[in-house]
Amino acid sequence: MLPFKLVYHEGYDLNLGPHVFPSQKFRLIAEKLGADGIASKEDFVRPEPAADEDILRVVRRGAPGSTSIFGYLRTVRRLPRLTRRIEWC
Repeated sequence: MLPFKLVYHEGYDLNLGPHVFPSQKFRLIAEKLGADGIASKEDFVRPEPAADEDILRVVRRGAPGSTSIFGYLRTVRRLPRLTRRIEWC
């Protein structure tokens, strides 16, 4: 058992296909650490979604009725399929 915890969630692999940021690397690293006996399942913790209060510590709400990053994050967190969509501005 490691003297620290490793944070991993299967949602970190966004399955983007060929991309400059190969997100499957997080899954591959977790698998390699397990296969090589460096880390066990007990060494990994799965993060929980951030609470609204925590999100509000780092983002500002938009004006009432406007689209804000806060509203977007609340929506994304509740709709797993939306987390795989990338929007370009």
